[in-house]
Amino acid sequence: MRRLKGLASHLGIKSRIRFTGWVDDDRKKELMATCKLFVMPSLFESYGIAVAEAMSYGKAVVTTDVGGLPEVVGDAGILVKPHNTENLICNINALLHDDGLRKELAEKALRRSHGYNWERSADMTERLYYKSCE
Repeated sequence: MRRLKGLASHLGIKSRIRFTGWVDDDRKKELMATCKLFVMPSLFESYGIAVAEAMSYGKAVVTTDVGGLPEVVGDAGILVKPHNTENLICNINALLHDDGLRKELAEKALRRSHGYNWERSADMTERLYYKSCE
């Protein structure tokens, strides 16, 4: 975290960034409700629960095309290659400045997120257990 703060200071953008550290559920709800979009430039992600959660808040998403993220996001967000900083920045800027695109992706994200919930996951897991016992 210290390195990121130093970089932000060096670039002159520290006052525009919030370094929150750990965020509890109440604060996370507040942040999700008030943010314009959700960005998660991950280098490795097995599933991407944070992305699915942001989508459930109806947020446009920009993330990387690693691990399970493409499956989670589908066409409801923007996927970029890891380490392609320029493409990441271009897509973030596009969503920040194109209200129509941001709204379209946010609506798709919300619809897509309805397929991801704990009850459905538990039901699918239970079916797999019973199927393996047949």
